[in-house]
Formats: sequence, structure tokens, C-alpha cells
Amino acid sequence: MRISISFFKRRLSVFAVALLSASILLGCTSSPKSSEKVLKSDPAIVQGTLSNGMDYYVRRNSEPKNRIELRLVVKAGSNMEDDDQKGIAHLIEHMCFNGTENFEKNEIINFFEEIGMNFGADLNAYTSWDETVYMIQIPADNPEHLQKALLVLHDWASAVTFDTTEIDKERGVVNEEWRMRDKGLSGRISNNLVDFALSGSRYAKRLPIGDINIVRTIKRERIVDFYKKWYRPELMSVVVVGDTDTAKVVSSIKEIMGAIPASEEKKVSPEFDGPNHTQKKVFTMRDSEQPYILTQIMHFDKSYEPSTTEATFKRNLERDVVGFIINQRLGEITSKPDAPWLAANVTAEKITKEGMLTGFAFVPKGNMYETSLKTLFDEYDRVNLFGFTQSELDYAKTVFTSEIEESYKTLLTYSSAARASEIVNQILDNGTALADSEWHKQSVAALNAITVASLNETFAQIFPERGMLCFNIYPSGAKDTISDAKVRDIWSNYHNDSITAYADQTADGELMSPITAKAEIASQRTVKEMGCTEYVLSNGARIYLKKTDFDKNQISFRASSKGGSILVKDSDYPSLIAALDATVLSGMNGLDYNQVKKVLNSKHCSISLNISTNEENITGYSTPVDMETLLQMVYLMMTKPQFTDDGWSLTLQNYETLAQGFNLEPLDVFINKAQEMMYTNRAAVRYEGISPAFVKAISPSRGESLLKSRFSNAADWSFIFVGDFDEKKLLDLCRAYIGAIPGDKNKTEDYVDSGWGFAKQSAPVVVKKGSDEQGAVGVIFGTSNPAGKSAEENWKEAAVLSQLQSLLEIRLREAIREDKSGAYALNTSANIFGNKTKLFRSTVIFTCEPGRSDELADEVLEQIKLIQTTAVDQKYVDKVNEAYRRSRETNLRSNSWWVSKIDSILAMENEPMTEVTDANVIPSLTTVESMQQYAKKYYDTSKCIKVFLKPEK
Repeated sequence: MRISISFFKRRLSVFAVALLSASILLGCTSSPKSSEKVLKSDPAIVQGTLSNGMDYYVRRNSEPKNRIELRLVVKAGSNMEDDDQKGIAHLIEHMCFNGTENFEKNEIINFFEEIGMNFGADLNAYTSWDETVYMIQIPADNPEHLQKALLVLHDWASAVTFDTTEIDKERGVVNEEWRMRDKGLSGRISNNLVDFALSGSRYAKRLPIGDINIVRTIKRERIVDFYKKWYRPELMSVVVVGDTDTAKVVSSIKEIMGAIPASEEKKVSPEFDGPNHTQKKVFTMRDSEQPYILTQIMHFDKSYEPSTTEATFKRNLERDVVGFIINQRLGEITSKPDAPWLAANVTAEKITKEGMLTGFAFVPKGNMYETSLKTLFDEYDRVNLFGFTQSELDYAKTVFTSEIEESYKTLLTYSSAARASEIVNQILDNGTALADSEWHKQSVAALNAITVASLNETFAQIFPERGMLCFNIYPSGAKDTISDAKVRDIWSNYHNDSITAYADQTADGELMSPITAKAEIASQRTVKEMGCTEYVLSNGARIYLKKTDFDKNQISFRASSKGGSILVKDSDYPSLIAALDATVLSGMNGLDYNQVKKVLNSKHCSISLNISTNEENITGYSTPVDMETLLQMVYLMMTKPQFTDDGWSLTLQNYETLAQGFNLEPLDVFINKAQEMMYTNRAAVRYEGISPAFVKAISPSRGESLLKSRFSNAADWSFIFVGDFDEKKLLDLCRAYIGAIPGDKNKTEDYVDSGWGFAKQSAPVVVKKGSDEQGAVGVIFGTSNPAGKSAEENWKEAAVLSQLQSLLEIRLREAIREDKSGAYALNTSANIFGNKTKLFRSTVIFTCEPGRSDELADEVLEQIKLIQTTAVDQKYVDKVNEAYRRSRETNLRSNSWWVSKIDSILAMENEPMTEVTDANVIPSLTTVESMQQYAKKYYDTSKCIKVFLKPEK
């Protein structure tokens, strides 16, 4: 569990500031120089312009099967708002789902739910500064679905009704979205950062969420004014990608979207300048909910251009290589116990059409802010003075070449959603969506052409003068800080005369020597229903292999063992969890953490060790060529996990910093209280996160011992591989590496019940935390029942209960979001787990206005009572059954789904084969009567627990 750096808010959500990566699609408006060779768009994309000026882009793509992705791209966002319209672009996006010429009120959502799609996952939209984009996924097996989906796009583009009653309802929903996103720590950080980094530009004054007071009061006429002014064909594009006939789609687009009248006077989407910072500026905010110091030093880079020519393609790839090498250097410092910071990385965020915010971010250790700042500038100056090394470039080329080749192979099963996103990027940023083969050709050529000299030139261009902006976030009571004036002084005047050129750290190319001996196969059987083969090795390990063609060149992996953290004493739990991180930060097989990273950077495989209440597992993925490396990691982690003083020191430093934030944020305190009420007799260290008490309880030696005992017995484990592989080769590798792990068949474990109960509470529990007007509601249900007589009986019970939860989710969205405008997003869950005793827990959690907590909690109970006492409309049952069928349809072509099913059915034996052999059993059990029956059985409204979050004052 390591400190991560996350800052920026865009598209009405908080995004991590991304590391410079191999992505080269984003760009700004620019014209290529006449001497540069222009890149050509993918010929598989059929492009055209309708007579009304609307553009269309259509591409056939076969993955996922039987799905079509549609996008409506509107080149209008919050930047186009007048001063009295701030927030209206986003409100209009919401109103598009609340009534159009051909779909009254919520009929659009109703239609998509009827065909098995989910609001949010398959039907959504976002508003940004310069665009609004609407996103739809539909099944491809009914031509009428496509026609109707295009009619939805038609209405969004030209025929939203803006019913006054619906406007007033949606104002409340947007108000709750504003409350959820802005009334908290992340919202305060993001808003301050935007104001600071984009100051002097229109972007700083036009956050997409807008002015909530304007949203609450603006008249319908001004909303319609914006819609009529900016929702016009020449500013729109339709994108359709999927498993369908291109010619038929184009014909339908011409018929339906072409029916929108052309504008009498054409408009061009305006472009606005980004900020122009010419002097160094420091902004510092202090916040009582911020757990640790976080600093970002930035430069607004206007030199960025989209990849429209071979030259710009190369320049953008050079940016990525620069970012990669610098992150390698910063990572080497971070992994040392005496590092001045807990985390540091390059940052890059494309937020305006004109440019990109690039820079560095770091989290200093206690009393080491000044040292962190100076160390960062030392590394900056090291590059400036001495440049990059040839060995660094050679290593980066190795890593990027591997990435390019593996990415090219996976493009054969590239998803329609991903291809649609590429086209949307092309429309908005004037980049070029290349054909797969052309992307590969350009990537190889550009990478080969990069030199140390060109990298040094790129660094100077994108990170000039140590940046112009320094943004600090401090905890309110932080004393280990320096003044803004001192920051400016160090920034401008500090130089370390003893800096020397970077000395590259090398690492061997492999984790270990290959194991050639192979364990014997004790037994094998074909499981026809699952399409897999089970092999039991002589050490007792069980291997399951299922070959698929769903994801080209990809293999999903999971190893599982019964047992889990429930077998560990409460006092030992923190040590066990910390050991999972310490062994990663300690390296592997004599190599330190950085050396392991260097070995793995050019590999395409990964594993993660996890412990849940009742199981241990190792999850991961690999390409066929790197499967031996994955198995080497599994072998090393299970036979000789490495622990070093440095690894433990880094782990404890991270945990201590995380513990500083324990229960600072109101929602964290609220969730912890809900967790406490859900399970009595459960120690707080098992659910409340990293607290000071958790850290204090960590014993490295105890943690090491516990981890080794949990992961060492191959006879207690099942190893599952699903994907694109040669079965004989993979089996031989498993016999070598998994077969070499010691196994004792007499020491296998089984599930153990937790003994946790459900709190008895009649009065609501009120958590008072924070100063913002942000509230939250948690309604929790729980029972304990004897387990069924068979896995089939238990599975049916849980599956039908899951269907009820889906139905309840729809009803609550309709009642609380749409009718009462009480919440923006509702999170529901329902689970049954346990061995001899089955524990049922269900939660309904959402944020809201504090003064409405009781009213909205009562509405949750009222909706449950209606299901219990009144037969639900058959349409709800039909919706959840169709959603189940459609979800199963895509799951059957998912490697990860098959891994989970083989694990639960064959390895853990807690689900029946019926799960994969009979598509109709769950829909047949999901009826009006069963929904009522299960609601009565599991949702006792007289014994539920209510937890409320309210401000302290």
C-alpha cells in the first residue's frame, strides 16, 4: 500500500495526474508544417459529412461480439457559456436524459434498460470545457435497437424538450452532484488548482460544474438559448463502432441524423487561449482533512502538437521516453529508506486545446520538505547539465519496443469502446487515428530515430526553467513547512555545485535461472462443461488450463487457497497485511526493488498477492512469451519471499503517513462507522484502514512468518490460466515452477466461519464530521441463516438475491434521484457469504443534503416495503433478467470471468456447474413472486441500521 499522487479535476471528476506514458493520441489544434509528412487516418474508418454539416465516423470492429458503441460529440462545453449561464452546458447534458421529442421524461433510460443495458455503465455522458460527449452501448443482434439508438442521438442533437418540471427536478440532481464532487477535500484541492494553474484564462472561470446558484435559479429561456446556439449540426459528429455492417450504419445515419435541419448561419466552435505564466508563482492551501504535504511544480507547455505528421508523432513519443527515464531516476531515489520523499513522479495533463500542464509532484517525508524540493531540483539540473545517458535510452527503447510489439498483437481484439475513444480524440484534438499497421510502423520508426541529443532537446522544451507554478497542499497543523518566499528563493537561486552525471544502475535480465526438472502429473481430467483441463501434480497442486481467443496474446491468471485472514489472530492481522507490501518493496531473489522493476519493465506480466477473510490468492496476467517470468515470480513468492530492512522501512514509512490521514475525511469516518455496525465481534483493525493503532501493532518478524505460512503449501492451492496459450508449453512450465513448490497434502485448509454478528440498533447512528454541507445516508440490512444443503442451493439463493438488488437499484434511482432529486449516485450491494452459517449483508449508501437524511432513508425503506407488499411491475423483472442475459453474453467471452468461474466452481467448490451450463436458470427463478419473497426474507425494515453523516456544526 503505497502513497499515490492525485490532483486534477476534469470532466466533472477527479483524475490522477498521469505519468507521461506511451499514449500519443491527445493533442491540440495545429497545422502541420508543409515539409512534414502528414499521417493518414485509418481507412477502416468510413468518414463523411451530411448535408446539414454533421460529420460521421463509422468503423466495423468485432470485439466485443454483438455490441455497438455510439458517440455524439458536441464541440461545445462550459467555455461557451455566458456569464449568466455558468453550469448550463452540464445541466443540458443532464436534461438530454429527461425528455425529448420522441422520448418522454425518462423513457430513454427505460428503453436502454429494457434491452439489457445499464444507466451509467452503458449509457452516459460528460461535459468538459470545450466539448460535451454522449456515450451509448447497445446489443447488435436487433436492427431496431440501432435505429432507436440513433433516434436518441438525433433527439439529443436537436429535440430536447426542456420540460420545466423536469428542469426543476434535474437542478436538484446537479446540486447533489456538485455537493458530492465539490464539498470535500478533493473538490477543494481541484478547484484551487484550476484557479491557480489556469489563472488568466477563460478555463479558470468556466469549470464545467459551474456556479451552483445559477444552476438553481436560471430561467428555462436561457437554458434553451445555449442549446439552440451551440447544439447545431456543423458542431457535431456521430461515431459508431462495433459488430455491425458499416454500409447499413452509414445509411441509417444519413436517414436519421441527416433529417436534422441545417443551421441558417454556420458557427465555428471558438478556441480560447490557455494561461500565460511568465513569472514563478507559489500557491499554498491548508486543509484540516489533508493528511500529508503534497506539492506539484508545473509548466504550461504550449509546444505540444497532436500526432498528425511523422515528425509530431516522433516528438510525442520522445516526450513519453523523457517522462519514462525521469520516473526511473525518481523511482530509484524513492525506493531508498533515506529518500526525502515518499513518492515523486513526472506529471502531465492535457486540459486545454492549446497546451499541457507538465511538471513534477512529490510527497515529502516529515520535516523534509526543503530537502525534497532541493533533491528534485538536483535531478532537474542533473538532466540539464549532463543530459540523459545512452544506456538509459537503450533501456527505454527495449521497454518501449516490447510495449509496442505486445500492443500491436492485442489490437486484433481491441474493444469497440477503445476504438470509439480514439476517433473522439481525433475529432476533438485534431489528431489522427491510425490504422493498426500504420501505428506499428510509425512507432517503430519513431523509436529507432530517437537519440540522446533529441531527448535532451525535448526535455528542455517541455520542462523549461524549473517550471513556473508551485502548488502546495498542507495539513492544517503541519509545522514541517517553509514559507512561500523561501520556496521561491530555493526555486530561483538554489544550485548544487557538486552534482555529477547520472550513473545508471544495471540489473540482470532475469529473475532466476530456469527450472528444468518437471513434476509428475498425478492425474488429469477434462471438464467439458467448462472447456478446461484439470491437472493434479505430484506435490498436490491443481492446475486448470482453458484456452480462449477472446483477447489476443493475453492470459489471465489466478491461484487460490482456502483459509484467509480469519485464521490469523486480530493482534497479528496488521503484521500480515503489512508483510504483503514489505515483500514487494524488498525485491526478489537477491535483487532489490529497483532491480526487479528493471527486469520486469520490458516484460508483460504481473502478479499481486492478496488475502481476504477466507482465502489467499495470487492474481495476475501475462503474454504467452512472458509466462515463464510470471511463474518464476509465483515460485519465488511461495518458496522464498524476500524481506529486507529497506523493504520494511519503506513499508512502515508509507503506513505511518497514511495513518496521519486516519478518520480526517468525513466520508471515511462515516464508512468506518457503517462497517462497525455491519459486523459485531470484529476487531477494528480488520476494517477501518490504516490507523495509528494498526501501524503500532505491526511486527515485521511476525508478518514474515504469517505470510510464509499462508502461501507456502502447493497442495492447498489451485492455479488457473485462461487465455491465448499453447497448452503443452504452459503445462510444462507449470510442472517445472509450480511443481517445484513444496506441497503437503495432509496440511490443507477449509473455510472457517467468522462468527461475526449484526449489530442491534434501533435509533439512527449520527456521525458528525466536517464543516461542509455534505451529508450521507447508509441503510444496512443483515441476517444470519444456516447454509443450504448443497452448493447449488446456496448459489441460487445468492444469485436471485443479486437480481433483487439490481431491481432495488432501479427503483431507488427512480425514487430518490429522479423523483425526489435527493442524490446524484446511489451505491447498493447485497452479499451472502460464510460456510456453515451464511451471513447476508446489504447496504444502500449515498451522499445528500444533510437536512434530508431522514426523509431519504425513509424513502429507501418505503421502496423496500412496496416490493414486499405489492407485486412489482413485470417490467422491472424483465429489465433485470435482460440485463443478466446481456451481462452473461459478454462474460462468456471474458478471460477474467472464466478464471473466476473455474475458481469458484472447480477450485473452491462453492458454486455449481449450473452457473455456466444453464443460461436460463436464474431468469426463470427471477419472478414477481420471488422478488417479493426474497425482499420479505432478507430485508427486515424493522431491524435495519441507519447511519447518517452530518456536519459538525
